[in-house]
Amino acid sequence: MQKDDWDCLPESMQQIAEVIGLDGAERLVRAVGGARFKFGKGRHNTARMKLLRQAVGKAGADKLAAVFGGDELYIPRCTVQLRKVRNRRFRAAFMALTDGGKTSKAMALTELCPQFGLSHRTADKILAEREEVAVQGALFD
Repeated sequence: MQKDDWDCLPESMQQIAEVIGLDGAERLVRAVGGARFKFGKGRHNTARMKLLRQAVGKAGADKLAAVFGGDELYIPRCTVQLRKVRNRRFRAAFMALTDGGKTSKAMALTELCPQFGLSHRTADKILAEREEVAVQGALFD
């Protein structure tokens, strides 16, 4: 995630991101998003701590346990935010492949769609949205 995504995050995720960073918060959402999560008090052999360590690493799990130990938080799914992140990463990868004529659009889509879990149609929509935003932005400059 990028700093631009910060304001779109629910408050609980902003608090978590302050502790373990945006990338760690994204990994936590992908692991347990949509569920209530009770943060342990740092006991390392519990199933909960093992799950947390798998999601955010030992250092991240220790930081979360230190700050939220004993608390239960709802970890939102952040579907809209994660989609924005995926689309931004897809656009960047597409531009890196196609800028300067390195790769054709068709070949770039063939390579990137499976990598990002997108259909060609969805990829075309993502790329078209970007172009519309750029054109629309130019109207008001």
